Amino acid sequence: MSLQPTTMFFPTPVVLVTCVDTKGKPNIITLAWAGVINSEPPMLGISIRPERYSHACVKEAREFVVNLPSAEMVRKVDACGVLSGKETDKFASMGWHPVAAEKVKPP
Repeated sequence: MSLQPTTMFFPTPVVLVTCVDTKGKPNIITLAWAGVINSEPPMLGISIRPERYSHACVKEAREFVVNLPSAEMVRKVDACGVLSGKETDKFASMGWHPVAAEKVKPP
């Protein structure tokens, strides 16, 4: 059996990527386009559509944090992929609190 070319590749890990805008406002985006691109040094790659609010945040700040959600978070993880951080404070909407990172600006 042969399949037509597609971008389907399962399973894909679902991650929450946190970033900040130019004013320092934190944002969250749900992504399934994430993966290891190098072992030493450790590097992860993510893919965000250019029209998404988080794309400009990551592109300008050149920093992001990859967070691994638990199964219990599934509804909120889905909501973070549907709502726009441009109009919504996703941390407040989900009842989550940003925690400062040690080496980058995004929580």
